[in-house]
Amino acid sequence: MSINVTELLADPDFLDSFCVTRQTDPGSFVNGIWTPGEPTEYRFRGCIQTPSSGEWESLPESVRERDAILIYTKCELQGEKRGEEGQPGYGGDIIAWRVRKWKIVGNPDSWQHRGYVKYVAVQLEAGR
Repeated sequence: MSINVTELLADPDFLDSFCVTRQTDPGSFVNGIWTPGEPTEYRFRGCIQTPSSGEWESLPESVRERDAILIYTKCELQGEKRGEEGQPGYGGDIIAWRVRKWKIVGNPDSWQHRGYVKYVAVQLEAGR
């Protein structure tokens, strides 16, 4: 018997709410001084899991230095983006979930099924 994962992802019993802070406005120079833009907050839902040992090993070494989570959601989350030459970039989305803050790293994983996408986030605070 197989399990339809998309049914689980749509089941409220398996979804967590989380707050996303996104830097949509990088900022601007005001009287010659760089002034960061104001972040925007969003509320989303998704299935949040810890990586399996195989998934953990496939993460970049710099990511493995901190705790990581996998987020399966239909919401579009953003990893860090570098700006074009002479233009500022954006930091990755910051996820507030279960009293901790996590940062989306990289682009979404190639795992996509029925509108759900898998993202990797690392804990902002140091330590395991």
